[in-house]
Amino acid sequence: MTTITARQPKGIPVGGQFAATAHAEPAAVLTTQPSFQAHSHAELLSDRLNPLVEARVARSAIYDALVRGEFGDAGAQVRALRNDDRLVRLAVDRYVVSEHQEPGSADPEVTGHRLGRLLMDLQDEDIEEAVYALKDGRE
Repeated sequence: MTTITARQPKGIPVGGQFAATAHAEPAAVLTTQPSFQAHSHAELLSDRLNPLVEARVARSAIYDALVRGEFGDAGAQVRALRNDDRLVRLAVDRYVVSEHQEPGSADPEVTGHRLGRLLMDLQDEDIEEAVYALKDGRE
């Protein structure tokens, strides 16, 4: 009678056909894409954009925040203000300057919301200046 010996490849521990073998793990690096808001934040802080593209990035971030309902009752006001080129450029300037003066002070995930709030603040300042100018002219 012949004895059948289990075949085992050289260098693999004994333990049967499905014996565990040592092998190197694949070097997989998982990265996540930045959110649209974070991407907008990075674009606005870079010095690579011309004023027209900068305004377009800001409007897109504000629109994204509007769609997500971040402005509540002020949504209609922000929607109208984001079409004012002068206010959008001023809002972007304030956003960038404040971030350069206090690095890390802005949360990149709320870029559109912050820009929308800046638009409302700038409009309020314009209204106040107009009222004071009117009062000074009458006296």
